[in-house]
Amino acid sequence: MSQPTYLACGFALGLILSSGLVFAQSLPAPHKTQGGVTYFSGGIGTDEARAIRDDAKNHTLALEFLERQGKAIVYSSGEQITITDKSARVIVQAESDGPLMMVDLPAGSFQVTAINDGRSQTKSVEISPKGHTHLVFQWEAK
Repeated sequence: MSQPTYLACGFALGLILSSGLVFAQSLPAPHKTQGGVTYFSGGIGTDEARAIRDDAKNHTLALEFLERQGKAIVYSSGEQITITDKSARVIVQAESDGPLMMVDLPAGSFQVTAINDGRSQTKSVEISPKGHTHLVFQWEAK
C-alpha cells in the first residue's frame, strides 16, 4: 500500500473509533421502572457523569450524592433511595449505581430519603408538570 492509502485508512479508522467513543459516552445508564416511574442512576467516571448531567433537564428530578472528606467533596454511590408520595406510599425504592440519579416523577409532592452507610436524610420536593428539580444529599465521611 502507498503512503496516501495508509493515511486514508488511518483517518477512516480514527473516524470510526472516535464516533463509537462519542456514541458510547452519550449512552445513559440502563433505565428501570417501578410503579410507573422511570429512573436510572450512574455517573461513575467523568464522561458518564457529563452525559447524565447533560440529560438531566429531560427528567423531573435529579438526585446527587456527595461526601465531604476533609476539605474535599467527592461523589458517593450505593445510597439506598426511597421516594414516597404525599400518602406515604412508596413510589421508588432503589440503590444508586453512581452519584447521580434521574427520576421521572409525575407532578406532585414527594419525600425523598437517601441512606448512606446507615445515615439517613429526607427531603421534601414539589414536582411541577414541566419543571426540573435538583436535590443534593451530602454526608460527612466516616
